[in-house]
Amino acid sequence: MEPYVRSGAAVGLRWAAVGVGLLAVHWGVSLGVRPVLAYGLAHLAVLGLLWLTPRLAVGQVSFRRAMSPGACEEDLVPVRFELRNEGRWPLFQPELADRFTPDELPRRLVGVSPLLPARSRAEASYQGRCSAKRGVYAIGPATLHLSCPLGLFGVGLREEQPRSLTVYPALVDAAGLLEGGGGAPGEGGRAPREVGAGDVALAVREYRPGDALRRIHWPSSARRGRLSILDYERQVVRQAAIFLDLSRASLRGLGRQSTLEVAVRTAASVAQAHLAQGDRVSLEGEDLHVPAGRGDAHLCELLARLALAKPSGRRRLSSVLRERAPSLRGGQAVVVVVAEAQADQDDLLEVCSGLLARGCRLTVLLLDPASFPLLREQSRELAERSAYALADALLGRGARVHLLRAGQALGEALNAPYAGRPKITIAPEMLG
Repeated sequence: MEPYVRSGAAVGLRWAAVGVGLLAVHWGVSLGVRPVLAYGLAHLAVLGLLWLTPRLAVGQVSFRRAMSPGACEEDLVPVRFELRNEGRWPLFQPELADRFTPDELPRRLVGVSPLLPARSRAEASYQGRCSAKRGVYAIGPATLHLSCPLGLFGVGLREEQPRSLTVYPALVDAAGLLEGGGGAPGEGGRAPREVGAGDVALAVREYRPGDALRRIHWPSSARRGRLSILDYERQVVRQAAIFLDLSRASLRGLGRQSTLEVAVRTAASVAQAHLAQGDRVSLEGEDLHVPAGRGDAHLCELLARLALAKPSGRRRLSSVLRERAPSLRGGQAVVVVVAEAQADQDDLLEVCSGLLARGCRLTVLLLDPASFPLLREQSRELAERSAYALADALLGRGARVHLLRAGQALGEALNAPYAGRPKITIAPEMLG
């Protein structure tokens, strides 16, 4: 419990009221005027009751917060409070003060009601925007402010512990990345279904030697005059492995337009797209490993790990790929997010060629280094030439390639595959 007044004006009025009471007592005693003395004592007694009112009420009041533990960048997060008054006294002008750290204006004041009757409850809420970039932020602690009926005296009841909010990378629609990727039939959309064990009836066919007798469909057999088998369908679960470049040497740019932030948002969006169609998705990087899994809970785990990803790796992406390539199976989708192509070009091409030779469905998301401000002296033209050379080489070997540029809408880049370096044509009259 802590003292609280709502404004500087209230502080001035409070001290003025106390001064009037003390002055009346002084005059009543010094001048021997009993009515003035009685007024001064009564005045101070009323002020004492006003001071005591919120302090008596605060022991019988409680509040609790309800909010989501995670949200994506730029999302609105509803924060709700439930306030309970279990005492015999009403609460005057209850107000909640909170701090939503990821917002540009973190301080929040939420009025509950002018008067909360005894043995009742009320709700208050606000919405905070996750304007800050990904990471873990402390929300609160919130403070409940109670006041006397005149607003001269008040106390504050502070929340015991702040709450934690994980701001995930922003997600964009990457469904187009999974369509027409040159992979196995059925790629894109929902996971394909095949004949096999399952709980959904697919079709009735004629009995073949070796079929289990328990799968005989007797009504169809009686109607057709021969044994018939009821086939069921099963969903084929595909595997997708996402490799993220977290090497320190690949970092370019600042803030949300750095190569790290674009790469993290890209990996998160691709993971969401694969999980949405029922795939099992794993996430790989230096000092980063999330085993394959499915469903919304697995997406939350992936986003939570990506929210804390840092460019602290000392090895190139090709080294991480080479180390974990033996665990990848033929036919598996492999998505590689490349932030640095120049120093790692030959090794990356060699490892990716090996994955393609094993039958992996390879997609390379290549960040164009020329579009990101360099943090060290380096030839922009040379970096751009290396990126295009790697993209053309991978495209020629059968990989699906997307080129991502700083400032470009990420959803647009993920849904527009790279088709080759733009060609410049010169009109004959210009040569003359």
